Amino acid sequence: MEKERLEIALEEDIGKVTMFQEITPSICYVATIGEDAVASNEYYIAEKDCPELSQDAKEYGKPLDHNPEYICFVADTPEYGRMVIEYEVNRYLKKHGLPAMEGDRLLTIADYGREHEPEYFGDYPAPLATSRGLTMRYVRLSSGIFLIETDRLETVLAVCYPIWQSELSDYARIQGEKFAYDQLCGIENTEGYLFFPETSACVALFELWEMHKQIEQSGRINPLSMMNAIWKHHPVYAASHNVREQAGLNDGMALLAKSLGISPELTHSSENVISIFTAAGTDYLNI
Repeated sequence: MEKERLEIALEEDIGKVTMFQEITPSICYVATIGEDAVASNEYYIAEKDCPELSQDAKEYGKPLDHNPEYICFVADTPEYGRMVIEYEVNRYLKKHGLPAMEGDRLLTIADYGREHEPEYFGDYPAPLATSRGLTMRYVRLSSGIFLIETDRLETVLAVCYPIWQSELSDYARIQGEKFAYDQLCGIENTEGYLFFPETSACVALFELWEMHKQIEQSGRINPLSMMNAIWKHHPVYAASHNVREQAGLNDGMALLAKSLGISPELTHSSENVISIFTAAGTDYLNI
C-alpha cells in the first residue's frame, strides 16, 4: 500500500493522517483528524480488491467517497465491523506464519465479536456441560446468558466470558463455578462460561438486569423474588449495595467523569435498591 498516495486520498475524504501503520500489504491502520476536529479518529483502510479479506468482511466497510478504491472501517469502537476485520486480518497473519497484531488473539476476537456482529461470528452457543452436570435443556435469556437444567435436575445460570469478565463485580464473579476443563487450563485461556447455581445466580442476574433488557423480557425471572433471594443468601452484599446506592457510589458515569477531573453530582435511585418483598418468596427462576 503506497503511503503517500493513501494519505492524499484520506485527506480528501476523512481528514489529515496523523498516524500510519501498515498491517498487511493491502491493509493499514490510520488515525486522522478533520479540519475542525479536536480529536483524531482511527480506521482500518483496505484496498478494495485486497485478498486478505473475504467479501463478507468487506461489506462492513465503506468505500471512500472520492477514492472508492479504498474501503474504510471504523476502528475506535467495537461496532461497525471492527471485530470482523481484526479477526480476518489476524487469521491471514496466522495462516502466513506472521506475528498477530499486538494483543490480539483469534479466540478473544471471536468471543467478543459475537456480541457486536453475531451475523458474522454466530451467536454464543449454549454450553453442553456445566459445573453441575450435563445440559438437558436450556432457555436463552440474552445473548451469551442461559438458564440451564442439568441431568442432575439442578438449575444453573451460564454467563459467557466476555460478559462475566467485563460486566460482573468481583463479588459476583467469585460466586461463579468453573467447568473442570477451564479450571485445569485456566479460564483466562479457555475463555469459558461461569456457572451460577440458584443460590448465587440471583446476584449475577441483578447485576446484568439493566444492561440486558432481554432478561426481564424473557419472563423467566421474578425480580421481586430475585431480590428476596439475594437478601436470603447474600445479605452482606445486599446491605453493601444499598449503602453504596444511597451514597451515589453506584453511579458509574458520574464516577467515570470524576476520575477525569469533572465534578458531577452523584445520583441515586430508590429503584436500584435491593428491597425485601415478603409475599414474593425466593423462588425466582422459571425454566
